[in-house]
Amino acid sequence: MKKLFFLLLFTPIFLIGLLSNAGNAYAGVGVSPALMTVKNLSNGVKVQKSLFLSRADASEDAYYKVSLEKDGSRYIELIEEIVEMPAGKKEVEYPFYIYPQSAAKGEHKANLIFTTTQVTRAEDGTLVEKSQGMAFIEGATGHVTFIVTDESVESYEITDVYTDNTEVGQPVAFGYNIVNRGNVDSRPTKVVVSLRRVDSEGAPRQFTIDESDLSYVGPSQEQQDGFTLETALTFGDYVADVVFYGAQGVIYTENGIIFSVYPPGTLGQEVKFQSMETDAESYKVNDLVGIVGKIENSGTLVSQPVLYINVLKEGQRIEFIKEGPKTMLQKQKADYLSTFRPSEPGQYLLQAFVEYGAQKTENIEVAFEVFSDASEQAAATQGDVQASSQTESPVTSDDGRLRKIGYGILIVLILILLFIIIKRLREDDDEYYDEFDPNGGPAGMENQSGVNPSMATQAGVPPAPTAPPQIPVQGPPLPTAPSTNQFSTPDAINTSPTPLASFQPPMSAAQSSGTSQTSTAMPPAPTSQPQNQVPIDDIINPAS
Repeated sequence: MKKLFFLLLFTPIFLIGLLSNAGNAYAGVGVSPALMTVKNLSNGVKVQKSLFLSRADASEDAYYKVSLEKDGSRYIELIEEIVEMPAGKKEVEYPFYIYPQSAAKGEHKANLIFTTTQVTRAEDGTLVEKSQGMAFIEGATGHVTFIVTDESVESYEITDVYTDNTEVGQPVAFGYNIVNRGNVDSRPTKVVVSLRRVDSEGAPRQFTIDESDLSYVGPSQEQQDGFTLETALTFGDYVADVVFYGAQGVIYTENGIIFSVYPPGTLGQEVKFQSMETDAESYKVNDLVGIVGKIENSGTLVSQPVLYINVLKEGQRIEFIKEGPKTMLQKQKADYLSTFRPSEPGQYLLQAFVEYGAQKTENIEVAFEVFSDASEQAAATQGDVQASSQTESPVTSDDGRLRKIGYGILIVLILILLFIIIKRLREDDDEYYDEFDPNGGPAGMENQSGVNPSMATQAGVPPAPTAPPQIPVQGPPLPTAPSTNQFSTPDAINTSPTPLASFQPPMSAAQSSGTSQTSTAMPPAPTSQPQNQVPIDDIINPAS
């Protein structure tokens, strides 16, 4: 019973802690891609792939143990068995190998499971998992499917061809992305680039890059590669058409790639567009919207940045703002100020970037709302405050079901625990009353003296002897002497034996005179000692 009692006592405590963390378990950690498929693998060919492990809370260092399951896991090689994610970092790349050696043709599956763990660092710097006892575990699973064909398959594709602006006297660099979907090393056989000036109508110049100048990409790999044109281009704007060739002919074409060639030193400039903000979040129609853009010249050359702002309303550009240029020295900072006056209510968006020399920064966006009058603006602001105060972190449907089931189990266990506690208390009371009578004496024995044994002992008087159990005697009852009572009427004379517990000694005259005259139900005083009874004087004043 005690084991069951403590089990039910601590189970609700454990469930409360578990449910309080249910929103975190398996919800704060993710793996991407969650489903990975790798085709055209061959036995004996090792392929490297990567999963990305992410988390929502990056306030502390975290460590994740990597384990494998399913039949294809014997063909997975882990580079690290423990993943370290330092505080402040929300995502890390986890590389691993798929290395089938004697795998049957067909599809194989493996799961990579990442679970939180506690570690210690050994003297050589390696991480060693340590026992963590009872703890809440978070984790995520990456599902990997790979298909073994065991024959040579060459399959790749080219995507995202691009180039950058350059300066006079510098080569033109092109980049591209290549994905090898086969099981052998692959690369294009050649690349042909046609180049001409934008303002020229003449024939373009052609440049050929041989296979030897291009890099191989491994089976089931994806990488960025590139090549350069060793040619001197003059100042101006150019357009390029790029064609990639493989063993079967043309495999990819990218036309109309535009880039610029600038005077020497132009691209040495570096400017940072730090931030942009408005002086309020909402306005009334015809209010003046104040805009501040913070810009820093972080390069080593003098620069003249220009701030460009596109004003959009419901996705449509309604105004274009230009501020600058301002001459900024090395490491100098400046605020670019601008204004805008909206004429209609609605949602507005500012899209801004900074252009300096031949380069420009990334866009920064700022949104604000315009109302028709002040009352509408105040009501919307109050609604936003109430909505933000009631916002809660989203919980997935799985977490919701988990919480409902957990709380249901918790309520049932609490009810069972209360029932057992009440039942146990009642059993304890029954045991107590079975062992002791209401007067404090042992069970089955009467305290006929009328004196509390403990009080008598404290007063130096030994406890009065108790009468043995009465044994029925055959024959007529013993005669008893009638007793008279001066305070009772003849009809109230008690002719029955008087029990010792109800007997009162006679009162003296002084006591009788001080007694209230309204008391007329005094117990009768016996004229003789009943048989088998102990005299009262022997109880109060025992013989020495």
